[in-house]
Amino acid sequence: MKAVHIGIAGGVALYAGAVILAVAGFRPILPFVVVPPVLVLLIAGGSALGGRDHGRGRGAVRTGGVPLSSSGPNPPRPGDDTPDPGPVGPSGAAGTSGAAGTSEAAGRGGAGPG
Repeated sequence: MKAVHIGIAGGVALYAGAVILAVAGFRPILPFVVVPPVLVLLIAGGSALGGRDHGRGRGAVRTGGVPLSSSGPNPPRPGDDTPDPGPVGPSGAAGTSGAAGTSEAAGRGGAGPG
């Protein structure tokens, strides 16, 4: 913890030196004088407005059930009473066998409505 205090004191001393140089008329030091307080104010303002919740996101933790498999059929989740839609066709809609009659086929100039 002592090293943290030394680092903070060193940073404050360095910043004070930069401010003295800016007051003395050394213009190239101005970005080093202006940017740190602006960053501190932005970070403090974000924290005051709610800030960021450090930790795992809401979607990262599943409650109950077993891990889902991407390589095969998955078991039903507890409390899931919805029926299985069956095989999904290439167009992404359940029960379809192709892209005929979809906007995908119409966009290519194929058979479709309109």
